[in-house]
Parts: sequence; structure tokens; C-alpha cells
Amino acid sequence: MRQSRWVIGFFALSLTCSFLLILEREIREYFAFRDRPLFRELVNKVPNARHVWFAWNLADTNNYLLWLFGKDKMYQIGLFGYHALMTNASWKALCTMDSDKDGLSNGVELGDPCCHWEPGALASGDFEIRHNLEYRRWLVSHPSHPTKRNKHVHSFPQTCAEEYDVEQYKRIFHDFYFSRLDEPMEDVPWSVVKMAAFAFMILQLSLWFAFGGLGDDLFTRKSPLSTGLRAFLIVLSFLYMDLSSGVIHLILDYAPPFLPIIGGLAGGFRYHHEDPTAICRISWFEYASHTHLLAVVVLFVLRLGPHSRGLRFFWVWGLVWSHLFQSAHRWTHFPPDELPHGAPPGFGEAIHDSVWTHRFDPRSFGQAAASCAL
Repeated sequence: MRQSRWVIGFFALSLTCSFLLILEREIREYFAFRDRPLFRELVNKVPNARHVWFAWNLADTNNYLLWLFGKDKMYQIGLFGYHALMTNASWKALCTMDSDKDGLSNGVELGDPCCHWEPGALASGDFEIRHNLEYRRWLVSHPSHPTKRNKHVHSFPQTCAEEYDVEQYKRIFHDFYFSRLDEPMEDVPWSVVKMAAFAFMILQLSLWFAFGGLGDDLFTRKSPLSTGLRAFLIVLSFLYMDLSSGVIHLILDYAPPFLPIIGGLAGGFRYHHEDPTAICRISWFEYASHTHLLAVVVLFVLRLGPHSRGLRFFWVWGLVWSHLFQSAHRWTHFPPDELPHGAPPGFGEAIHDSVWTHRFDPRSFGQAAASCAL
């Protein structure tokens, strides 16, 4: 294992560096809002402040990086930001305003049409419609960005004079979630980068099978790796890929969209909050090939550096698990009654739970990442 230490260290460092996004957010908000500390607390003063998937802070309208390297000393805020300053971020006052003049109040856009929400009302962060506070956490929109779609995507309770109707809420959410499920399959143009990554992956695996004894490690007893060690590495690979896939999911859900490279990936990934069944309307290869970009990094590092057969065995099984995880995740975006016959017991319940988690997200990347790490 000694010759594999630097390779193991590289991947451990890569996983650890993902948590630097937490530090990046703190530094970014300090520089942008050091003269307006109220905005750093905005996440605790209005509902769903972290759930507008294309925005890093509800006070902004401008690109953060352009400001950081520009000449303006003070960060330019949006209409909602100005109204927050005027009202000292009082949600009771902000809720009834229409900051972007699109015909929808700030309360409607941020999921509290009846203005029930209060700061600290849900200190635990648990969202339940029965608490009669926030009406929804899905399809919230930016109160500073007027868009035509706003008038078509928002749902409303029948009356604000009574408590929210939980059953009506569930029906509305179900209709939104599966509204595009019956649309035809989408033709996605071939990606040269993805095809090149897939070709490299197949070529490297073929070389290992032909000249590196990978076939023996995977399928025969001729391998110098004992059966017990191989079983241990398979389980360890599963646990590592389960952890890292969760971290990657959180990164893409919460990474700022203005960051180079990762921001573009994050923006595309977060589209599933607006169209949850889009994942079901593309081919399996188009969906699974997302993992090939990371697979190239893994295989390239293994090819460059000295590594043991055990480490190679670990990562080859990592490729297997990543494809299985990707394939299984597609089914979590289907309603249970659309599952094929013969689905394992409990699979429908797991899918039901996954579908309903799209109603809400952790309050911040920091809390989500910390929970995942624990």
C-alpha cells in the first residue's frame, strides 16, 4: 500500500477541499455585505432565503465576480434588497410588497402567500405544511427578478382565513412534480467531451484487462488479492462512493452559479428543482455519462501515479457503484405506481420519500455538508 499513499492522499484531499465552499460563502458574504450586515442575516429573516435555486443571496441582482474585480466599492443590491433595508427586513412588511412589480407579492414568490411565517418559528429547520407557516418550499422565485413564468407556476391556498389544507397541498405538489412526466423523450445532442471521456474509460479498462491482470482480480482466484481483502474493498468502495456521491449532490445543489466550471455544472444540475422529471426524459447513456467526466479524473490519476492492485480494484468497483447509483436514482423520480413489475419490496416507499424531499432542502450548504460529514 506504500506506493499508493500519494494517490490515496490526492483523493482524500479532493474530498476535503469540497468543504472549502463553506468557507468561500462566508468570505464572499463578508466582502459583499460588510457595509450592510443586515443582508448576512437575511437568510434568517425571510422564508426560503436559501431555496431560490439560481441565486446566492436575495439581496443581489448583479454578478458577484464582476463586482469583486470592478471599480464599485459597494455591492449593488436589487429591489428586494432596498425594500429589506427600508423595513429592517421585517417579513410582515416585506411579505405584502411586490418588489419586482410582476403582479406577485414577495410572500407569494417566497412560498408564504398568507404571510404566516415568522423568524425563528421553525428553529429546527423542519418544514411541515401542518405547522401553518410556509406554504411551500418548491418553485419559489426571486422577488427582485420579474419573470413571465411566475404567473404560471405558483400555487395558492384556497383561503388565508383558515389553516392550510394539507391534502390540497399534497395534490398541488404532486401535480407540479409530475406535470411533465408524460412528455416524449428528449433528444440531447452528443457531447464530444462525454464521448471522449467514455472512450478513455473503456480504453483504460481494456488495457488493464489485457495486460494488468484486472480480469483475475475481478473474477478468478489467481489474483494475489485474497478473497477476504477483495470483499472488504468492495464494501469499502460502496461506502466511499455513497459518501462522495452525497457530497457531490450537495455541492451541485448549493455551489454559487458564478464560480468557473463548477458554477455551470451546478446551474444545470439544479434545474431538477424546477423540472423534477427531466431526468426521466433523457436516455440512460446521457444521464449515466455524467459520471464519466469524474471517472476520467480517477483513471488518469491512477495511470500517472504508482498504485497497488488493491487500490485499482477499489476504484474499478467505484465505477461500478457510481453507475448503479446513477441508474437507481432515475427511478426515485418516478411515481410508485409507474414502477415496473417486480420492484423489490419497500422500493416504492423509498421512492415516495425521495420525491417528497424535493419539497424542501437543507437551509444552507454548510449545514448540509456538516450533516453529511457527520
